[in-house]
Amino acid sequence: MKTALYLSSALFLIVSCQSQSTETVSQEKVVPTIQVVESAETKKTVASLEIEGMGCAMACGSAISKALSNLDGVVATDIDFDADRDADYAIVEFDENKVSADQMMEAVNTLRKGHYKVSAVTIEQHVPAANNAASTEESKNGAESPKTKGQIDTRSLTLPNVLDILNRFIR
Repeated sequence: MKTALYLSSALFLIVSCQSQSTETVSQEKVVPTIQVVESAETKKTVASLEIEGMGCAMACGSAISKALSNLDGVVATDIDFDADRDADYAIVEFDENKVSADQMMEAVNTLRKGHYKVSAVTIEQHVPAANNAASTEESKNGAESPKTKGQIDTRSLTLPNVLDILNRFIR
């Protein structure tokens, strides 16, 4: 009786995996959406892959993160998992000269015999803001911008340690 139960369970898993893999072959091509974002940060490219089929952040998330990290050109990965959502996200910082969105989608879609499906991709290309680039050029040339005239640059200002001051009074 137990043997029949094990065999039927194994047969069910094999059939369900095979039917799932035929679905992944007939998937529609996902076209990435590209957004240009001006930021104070340096130039970088970040992709948000919407992934269906994740069951947990530990096993599924780590498998997806590992597969993406193994691609040449991927700088960092982060998994955004919420059990209440239909789809979860892999946030990937990458070098677009070394790896493409299609390669990242293929890496996820082929994991565990097609268990995961990338349903949408949003790529954000972070570029330095025009105002930041102008102020950087002015600072290189030694000119002060109108905003900073008469102001102290607090990044180079150091304050004494409170314990050092107390130690001076004790001596």
